[in-house]
Amino acid sequence: MKRLSILICVLCLAAVSQATITVTNLTSGGSSTCNNTGFVTASVTPTSGDLLLLLVAQNWGASNGPTQPSLTGTNGLSGTWTLISDGTHSASQVFGATQGTGKARRVAVFATIATSSVAGTVSGTTPENTTAETCSWGIDDIGASNATTGNLTNGGAFPQIVVAAQNTAGATIPQITMGTYASASNGTWGGASMSTTPTLTGGTCCTRTIHTTVGAGSAIAEFNTGNVTGANALTYGFTTTSVWGMAGLEVAIKSTVTKVRKRASWY
Repeated sequence: MKRLSILICVLCLAAVSQATITVTNLTSGGSSTCNNTGFVTASVTPTSGDLLLLLVAQNWGASNGPTQPSLTGTNGLSGTWTLISDGTHSASQVFGATQGTGKARRVAVFATIATSSVAGTVSGTTPENTTAETCSWGIDDIGASNATTGNLTNGGAFPQIVVAAQNTAGATIPQITMGTYASASNGTWGGASMSTTPTLTGGTCCTRTIHTTVGAGSAIAEFNTGNVTGANALTYGFTTTSVWGMAGLEVAIKSTVTKVRKRASWY
């Protein structure tokens, strides 16, 4: 009796899974004397490997307006803080009254990757030698993004960045229309600064993460785990007129590939 041998091959499969992007606010604060002595955030503990976003809002009605701060972190926040970009647009906006060759106000978003889960701080300095400059800030920890130290400025971590501003006080609230998303699973983060102390009513799109006010200025951020679509859908509600600057970010989600081994057996 002949034995029939059968080769059974189990194919190698690759399953792609995606977690939901998360956001945790680590700290918010401000100073009425953000001059050349700079500012220091509270000590916070990030999650190692997570994307960290730092929103900085500045107000200086002298010279040519506030300049971009130089940032240095310690311990888990010691990575290089980079002004983020999608490869075409950076997440920085000057706005408000004309001041010299610039504007009196600036809002910008910086990013790094948490190097560890050890508590640390971020220090910021600017060359403006005056006690008249005020600044506000906040740090958000973003989980499950695909951000790395190499893709913060080329569109990898942020497929699109949209900026907008209102330079004279008016009835228009901070609002942005996001473009077409690279993925339906990507999240949305928006950072803004206003020239007043607004009574926020909250936008309908997102969850607020940062809200801090120092003097005649504020730093506010909000987040949605998915896409924010529609005309002026990324918005902040408030009850006062204001000048404002704002940046909307598409945050790319991280995909995880799970491999199944090949296996062949004779029977």
